[in-house]
Amino acid sequence: MKKLFIIFIFTISSIITAQENPSGLTNINFEKMSDKTGLPEGWFLWGMNYVYTRDSLQKTDNKYSMRIEPAADRKSKDFGCLATSIPVNFQGKTISVKAKMKLENVSGGSVGLLLRVDDKNNKSISFDNMLQNNIAGTVDWKEYSVELPIVEGARTIYLGPIISGTGKLWVSDIKIDVDGKDIKLAEPKEIISYKADSDKEFDNGSGIVINDLNELQTENLFVLGKLWGFLKYYHPKIGEGEYNWDYELFRIMPKILNVSKTERDEIFLAWINKLGEITEFNEKKISDYENATILPELDWLSNKNIFSDEIIAKLDLIKNAKRKEESYYIGMYEVVNNPKFNNENSYTNIDLDDGLKLLSLYRYWNMIQYFFPDKNLIGEDWNIVLKEFIPKFVKGRMNSEYTLNVLALIARIHDTHGNIWGENRELNLYYGVNRPRAITTFIEEKLIVTDFYSLNDSTKKDLSDIKIGDRIVSINGKAVSDIVKDMLPLTPASNYPTQLRDIARNILRTNEYALKIEIERDGKTESRELSCYDSDIIDFKKYYSNDDKKSWSIINKNIGYIYPGKIKNTELDSMMKALSNTKGIVIDLRCYPSEFIVFTLSKYLMPLPKEFVKFRTGSTEYPGLFTVNDYYKIGDTNKSYYKGKIVILVNETTQSSAEYHTMAFRTAPNATVIGSTTAGADGNVSSIYLPG
Repeated sequence: MKKLFIIFIFTISSIITAQENPSGLTNINFEKMSDKTGLPEGWFLWGMNYVYTRDSLQKTDNKYSMRIEPAADRKSKDFGCLATSIPVNFQGKTISVKAKMKLENVSGGSVGLLLRVDDKNNKSISFDNMLQNNIAGTVDWKEYSVELPIVEGARTIYLGPIISGTGKLWVSDIKIDVDGKDIKLAEPKEIISYKADSDKEFDNGSGIVINDLNELQTENLFVLGKLWGFLKYYHPKIGEGEYNWDYELFRIMPKILNVSKTERDEIFLAWINKLGEITEFNEKKISDYENATILPELDWLSNKNIFSDEIIAKLDLIKNAKRKEESYYIGMYEVVNNPKFNNENSYTNIDLDDGLKLLSLYRYWNMIQYFFPDKNLIGEDWNIVLKEFIPKFVKGRMNSEYTLNVLALIARIHDTHGNIWGENRELNLYYGVNRPRAITTFIEEKLIVTDFYSLNDSTKKDLSDIKIGDRIVSINGKAVSDIVKDMLPLTPASNYPTQLRDIARNILRTNEYALKIEIERDGKTESRELSCYDSDIIDFKKYYSNDDKKSWSIINKNIGYIYPGKIKNTELDSMMKALSNTKGIVIDLRCYPSEFIVFTLSKYLMPLPKEFVKFRTGSTEYPGLFTVNDYYKIGDTNKSYYKGKIVILVNETTQSSAEYHTMAFRTAPNATVIGSTTAGADGNVSSIYLPG
């Protein structure tokens, strides 16, 4: 339910290497400069097209500050960041960075302090850069701070000043605290090492190439993918980090490719025996979970058409083995209890061979198989999906084909939260790097122009003859309805209206600088040519910004209007006093709430506490088992609660936290939900990293 603010470049792990600060914390305030890099020793650059200068005139308590300002060739998406890193070799629950910053004419962006916590595979597990705070303009020296939790598995912390847009930023007097005290006072921490981490055989790729995939190979790879996933999450030795399970897959895959079932059984039996005997068993059986709503799908383990009797007996022991709550590959986040996928290598800096592509398929398929709480809503046999995609992943030789196969696989779970997130080069090229100014929306399944982007470049003049209300009928000679059909399999979402929402965002993208379209206006069909621009030219602020919105207002003197996209918890008391005598309140949740107001606002709307939600959670004891907890309650005893009518507005842009807020507020007396289908993605999000 928590909102994450992400600058896309920091989701690309290929630009991050495990850079350690060679000077520890002795050069945190730029006392020493490197002759080799021209930067303070121990510091490096993220971003591009900014200039970094040590300044002895503009400073605070220290001798120097660092000045960051845009270079002449800066583009609108560029940012500047001077960063350093420290290893997490200390104990603590939180880390905070404080620094004094000075701004001069910062516009078209903002400044902040970046703080990022990575695991051992250089994957970000918590992140904040403060850019969402919109710190800009001209501000004299002022102290700013940012704080993050140090979650389990943290290995490296990156920090430093960051700026987007134009203007100048100075930073000085940087301080790092752990649990509120100077980091130098933190207790040292022992880094646990696992045997799996020392396996380096396939660091540069699996070396597996499969040509002319046949039916036998497909069947063997299908069984292997399911068995590999079961052992990954069920065998205690793998859970203890005794084996690099990716690399064990690469060792066994060539052996089973071209063998009969009998030979395959012998290979699998030796593989399972290698892992060791099961000596401890789970005292609690699956049948003991009275609040279970989904049971693990494990009948295939005893199917004699798949395995020999000896393997079946072994797998039954493994199924009932005792497992730890937190293992090498899987755990659960505290409080929210959604799955935490540990130690998953992204393989970002190597060419993806067939072994790595199949690893990607197996990894994702089994994560869904054992830990997706809405697996029962997929609407088709997930086993059939695995078999269908094996030849697709093998035959897709280009990175673009692989990326689209991954996207198509994700789309099959029908969950709006599931997607390839962050900037992806292959998807950018597939959809197109250019777009027109027109913003489109599907209204009653018709593609309508609803607004326009602005242009950053004043020398560009858009001569496209198109206006709000025009219906786009065809694009480059192809009917919009046919384009939609083609895009649906590559548009992950929980329902058709939300697919149309996302298609509308991409349908006019192109790699050309013009689109030929047909529009319907005033009952007539007319041809048009749309000018298209690089994304650096387009000003997306209008699309993503809520600057023109008020957090709340009163309409016609007797109707309250609340816009959660802007509202703050600190405003609620004064707001509800002002709205207390209105006839009704409209809560417009066609947005993403800026703050979590589920429990705080509900206290004003409810006379008594009321149950409103249950959570379904997975299990690490029996992966694939899901249980439902007791109801959460909302509201408080309040005789002075709001007694007018409440109308909650929703549509396909109402997603995740907004849906959760809707679930809560609709329980208030006299509350009505009005609108159309929401995005259907209510719940906490787990990050999944796949090869590439």
